Amino acid sequence: MWRRILPPPPKGPARPGKKVPPIRPANGPSPIELSILEPVSSRDRAQAEARNVEAYFNRDTDHFEYVRYLSNGAAGVSCKVRLKSDGDGQGSLYFVVKRPISQGQGRGMRAEANFLKSFRGDLHFLQLFYFPVDVNNPIEGAPGTTIITEWIENGTIFDLIQRKRGGQLPNRMLLEFFLCLASFCIGMAWPSRGDSGAVPQQERIPDNDDERKQTARIAHNDMHCANVMIGSLDPEGKRHFLVPILKLIDFDLAGVEDNAVARNIYDIGMVMRSIITGDITQIPGPAELVTIKVGENSPDRTFRTRGSDMTPARYNNLDKEIGNLVQWCMAYDERDRPSIENLWAALEELKTRATPGRYADYVNAINEGDNGIREVVQQLILDAN
Repeated sequence: MWRRILPPPPKGPARPGKKVPPIRPANGPSPIELSILEPVSSRDRAQAEARNVEAYFNRDTDHFEYVRYLSNGAAGVSCKVRLKSDGDGQGSLYFVVKRPISQGQGRGMRAEANFLKSFRGDLHFLQLFYFPVDVNNPIEGAPGTTIITEWIENGTIFDLIQRKRGGQLPNRMLLEFFLCLASFCIGMAWPSRGDSGAVPQQERIPDNDDERKQTARIAHNDMHCANVMIGSLDPEGKRHFLVPILKLIDFDLAGVEDNAVARNIYDIGMVMRSIITGDITQIPGPAELVTIKVGENSPDRTFRTRGSDMTPARYNNLDKEIGNLVQWCMAYDERDRPSIENLWAALEELKTRATPGRYADYVNAINEGDNGIREVVQQLILDAN
């Protein structure tokens, strides 16, 4: 997967199915032994490991179909595989197999696997994939670390930014994305730590004051637009029926840090700024002094921010209040950034007022209604994938 390691912000259930016999030996080639000490290129190692993955799953073609190699990079090599439908008519399921191609990646992937276990049951996080109880895992005996996760179908925010080619997304769509990103911060502060196969639920800020103070202090440390993936719509749900869900991936650089909450808040501000501006470099300008108001009845806030360009004067269809929240998240001094609780409350309150009528006089007002958003989502996300 494409990766650019970002500088730190300024300090301031299993499906039922028929019983199957043990896996049969593969008719195809055996997995390849390739020493990480051999003088071969990273690309050669990645291709060899992808062939390994294919060979392992070709051992059980009754249940699996190797689909394709996806990517390789600092996070390892990833391949897409299909779990075929069973005799009870359950649909096919796709999943991703991730393998290391170096010793360093192996260490990072072991750490990532532990973080992903913490996020089991958290809606906006990549979920580990578990096979039905009557289907053996063909790659279970492979040396080294293997991570098997759900397949997320609609690409990344990086892809979306490239497709929109400088166009401005509807504000109501931006707000839904912002809520997803804020959910990342909630989940990293208070992960669900669910059991395997836990049904994902919306991340939750604890009601109890003592619980709220005890955050897990998980910092992602690599939150860029290619590590935020776009999932599917939920037509029957309350949140993602118009705009697909966003999910956070790639935790091999994550860590436990005292300033994790402030770091994550800054990073989601950076991603929002990229979505609004189309700037995928995520290198904002120098910090500038701004004065903003958050909500209708709050006092003015004055601070230095690296998101000072988030204004309607610069982006003529941007809701000023969304821009203010991005500026707040990107405050240069982390003490000036919002708490998770304050950010979530501000976003939820703005959502109650962000009706199509609010944007009737905006440049792109035609896209702010439900039908307009559906067309934008269809064109830029669903049809493109």
